[in-house]
Amino acid sequence: MPGELKKPVPVDDILIRQCNTFLDAIHLCIHLSRRKHYSICESLGVDRGHWTRMMQGQAHFPTNKMHELMQLCGNLAPLQWLSQKVGVPLGLDAKQQRRAALLRELELLDAA
Repeated sequence: MPGELKKPVPVDDILIRQCNTFLDAIHLCIHLSRRKHYSICESLGVDRGHWTRMMQGQAHFPTNKMHELMQLCGNLAPLQWLSQKVGVPLGLDAKQQRRAALLRELELLDAA
């Protein structure tokens, strides 16, 4: 079905460890999606001006929109960052993580 959202996939731990803040993880989530910022903010129902302030760290990201962000962007970067910071593993299947990494690599190769 066109426009159907895929289940969010885990992000490589190396990328998550490079994020110093939750906002960094949100930026990573958005960057990996390769979607335009205006498209994401409109889908989430966030005003563009407020979105800009959030992305600059001058306003907070609405916590009730976090699951929608990960769904739209197709990855779990913010959740993984939070999990690492509190020291609670998500319990992600290693085989599933490897499959997701390989699929992302294939997508990048196809896009080039």
